[in-house]
Amino acid sequence: MSSKFDNREVFNIPERYKSEKETKFIGRQGIVCKAFDNKTKRNVAIKKLTMAFEDIDSAKRAYREIDCLQQTDHLN
Repeated sequence: MSSKFDNREVFNIPERYKSEKETKFIGRQGIVCKAFDNKTKRNVAIKKLTMAFEDIDSAKRAYREIDCLQQTDHLN
């Protein structure tokens, strides 16, 4: 599924998710959208990192964020 958030970014997500197109957050490291996971029947946040591997510092930052998020169990 593709969700177009602005003139420049297309957010491609697997079919199991239904994105809520009006819900998006654009930050320094990327874009986050709210979606519903049809498999688990839960709301999820999906983040698209922009330029995550542009340089070694960005790659380390992305890795740390992924590592932290994998250890998180949050109701939202």
